[in-house]
Amino acid sequence: MRVLLTGGAGLIGSHTAEALIECQHEVLVLDNFSTGREEWLPPGCMYYHGDITDAGMVGGIFDDFKPEVVCHLAAQASASKSWYSPRGDLNDNANGTLVLLEIGANRNLKHFVYASSAAVYGQPAAQVPDPTIPETCRMQPTCPYGVSKAAAESYVRLLAPSFTILRYSNVYGPRQAPLGDNQVIPKCIAHCRSPHPPFKIRGDGQQLRDFIYVEDVAIANLLAVEVQPKGIYNVSTGKGTSVQIVCDIIAHDMEFVGSFQHEEALPYEPRDLVLDPRRFMNATGWKATMAIREGIERTVDWHAG
Repeated sequence: MRVLLTGGAGLIGSHTAEALIECQHEVLVLDNFSTGREEWLPPGCMYYHGDITDAGMVGGIFDDFKPEVVCHLAAQASASKSWYSPRGDLNDNANGTLVLLEIGANRNLKHFVYASSAAVYGQPAAQVPDPTIPETCRMQPTCPYGVSKAAAESYVRLLAPSFTILRYSNVYGPRQAPLGDNQVIPKCIAHCRSPHPPFKIRGDGQQLRDFIYVEDVAIANLLAVEVQPKGIYNVSTGKGTSVQIVCDIIAHDMEFVGSFQHEEALPYEPRDLVLDPRRFMNATGWKATMAIREGIERTVDWHAG
């Protein structure tokens, strides 16, 4: 199958490219390399250096490569950056998605896979009766990033004749840079290697997050391309782990003898955010398999390497 993979040189994208290539799919990566790296792309993977908002370039790629499926991972993924530049965030996340959808519709694209985020649920999501958040929970994003991802979802639902929307929980793993506001694991690793620049845990550290290893996410993307389940699905472990515990595991693995300081929590962040993955599991047979301790150990090893 011919797959156009946007953002394919980044954390999630490069692992997804590996999974697709391993399964004999023909992959063309489109990436502006703002956070991704060419050296992370697997052998046999074609790539194009460009931006998804460039409609002329994207149209040319569709004409030349003739993708059957788009797996759209490219995004501006920082909530804090979205506050500083909401218009830029909207352009990258919603307008870029719209460019792909419009061009794909005119080129008989078979299926569109869109990488969304738990950020679309927002603060009220943590108050649903079930401790894990289902896809039926109303979207009430509390930051511009969540708004732009929700808007892009709406465009996908309206304009793609066949689509899979995947709402990721907190993805981590090798190739994750300590950039942005939600990168607690690489930031903590960097701090344990050298206390400068300083790293502080936001809030009391007891807030729960659904940390999912990047290779599990890559397999979910692969299944979305191959099985093409229609609809919206959470991609998560369904298990919450406190930020404090994650930092303590990293400190233990790295033999860090210092202590962590705390800072005020951001007002737009939910207290707990754990997603229910059962719908995607039932649709595809997928399941997150990496335990948090082993996943962190592998991530620490990669940063040390």
